[in-house]
Amino acid sequence: MSAIEVAAASFAMKAFEAPAHNRAEIEAVISALAREPASGVIPIPDFFTVVHRDLIIALSARYRLPATYGFRFFVADGGLVSYGVDLSDMQRRAATYVDRILKGASPPTYRSSYRLSSSWSSTSQPRRRSASTCRSRCSPALTR
Repeated sequence: MSAIEVAAASFAMKAFEAPAHNRAEIEAVISALAREPASGVIPIPDFFTVVHRDLIIALSARYRLPATYGFRFFVADGGLVSYGVDLSDMQRRAATYVDRILKGASPPTYRSSYRLSSSWSSTSQPRRRSASTCRSRCSPALTR
């Protein structure tokens, strides 16, 4: 059982994968979820969902499905809520670690300064935008 299935079960919910490889499949998956009572969307934070985020955000808003995204820029583009690592913080701190390693620091020296940071964002006014196309896969979704 995956971590998301375990978490869903603890809330008396059911998690399932809903793979999509193009715009039409994204629309079919999200419109099917909209017909289920008390359902929501958690797109996997990967290249496919980033490229198709405008479509996913627009469809989630159109069907009034709550959606939690893995990156803050989904919220900036009109998504409801995001929770995940702070990518800009990770990139900023990567240079510090590289500098320490190049100066000869051993792993225990720089590992102790590591801190996990995450980001949470929300908006109350989802916007709709158009999306470009690509190919890959989409989203596990939650439904009661």
